Amino acid sequence: KKHPDQFFVVGMLAPSGTPNDRAVFVNMEGFYLLDGHAKPVDNESGGQRQMTKEEFEAAVAAASSQQLNAEEEPRPAHEVKTTPLPVEQREVTALLVKTSPIITRGLSNTINEGNQAQAVFPVGEITALFNRIVTPFQRLLLCLTAMICIVSGISILVSIYNSMNDRKREIAIMRSLGAGRRAVMAIVLLEAVLLAIGGGLLGWAGGHFMIVGASPWIEAETGVTIGLLDAAPGVNIMEFIAPNSNRSLRISSEWILIPGLIILAIIVGFLPALAAYKTDVAEALSANP
Repeated sequence: KKHPDQFFVVGMLAPSGTPNDRAVFVNMEGFYLLDGHAKPVDNESGGQRQMTKEEFEAAVAAASSQQLNAEEEPRPAHEVKTTPLPVEQREVTALLVKTSPIITRGLSNTINEGNQAQAVFPVGEITALFNRIVTPFQRLLLCLTAMICIVSGISILVSIYNSMNDRKREIAIMRSLGAGRRAVMAIVLLEAVLLAIGGGLLGWAGGHFMIVGASPWIEAETGVTIGLLDAAPGVNIMEFIAPNSNRSLRISSEWILIPGLIILAIIVGFLPALAAYKTDVAEALSANP
């Protein structure tokens, strides 16, 4: 949205990767030169009225003309020295206060008891918005991811189990060379784990590279920079472990990926590993290759 008042940018701060990168910062004197930030002044009848826009512009123009030397050439608007608004006419409409979380609630109650100001919690409103809108979608995506992992695990199970018939002779040779049943079973389980972790890491890398590709558009729209190694938002796992608990333990869903894939791979690889464990060496070696 275009601001009706003109500003002259004198410098740019280093990018911070936050919405502040999209903000324009002005000093207090410049703020009070804008229309609509003056206190009401007493009129002849003793009441109060707000300085009109025409009066404000006339006052600024008069103050500017006093600063210009008639013998000098006209200077750009941003170089014109204007008279600041008198202190008694300055009005503060909002203040951002950063305090300790311990005294925040008590300070809010103290402020709201009076009639001069009102304390609000932007963080609380943003958190409520996330809980109402973002959190359900996040849970839906998490459930969808879990279903995809389960389907992938079933495909690994079918693939390894079907390959056991073709690998019976290889397993029998390993057994005849001294490998025990548990060693063969562990090898099959390790194969399932490596397949699951490899697929998970490829998917993780592909997803992050796609996010990095879309990062310029996200930054242009929201002002938030997303890096290659930035993790997904945290999930409160206490909601799944103890739904009635007031405790909160947030862990990024990406940190759950590796242990979750290992557990899933062991579960789906157990049946093929059991088939390898029960392989009859004599029957497998006597069968035609």
